[in-house]
Amino acid sequence: MRVVLWLYALVSVPLYLWFLHHMGDRRGQQLPADDDLRFWLPIVVPLAAFSFTTISSTSWWYSTEDHPFP
Repeated sequence: MRVVLWLYALVSVPLYLWFLHHMGDRRGQQLPADDDLRFWLPIVVPLAAFSFTTISSTSWWYSTEDHPFP
């Protein structure tokens, strides 16, 4: 089961980050041409999602380290 979950993560995480980049780019194209967010949106959105997921999962991991499940 652990191998299946790792394979799922190896496939789904890059696809999800690509999707966020793609949607950020599409949304950025709707902004005015002189708006700086038009350039940064496709970069910041996937990075924010990745960092939030990494920080929250690390926090969960360390919070359960001292309290193993019964």
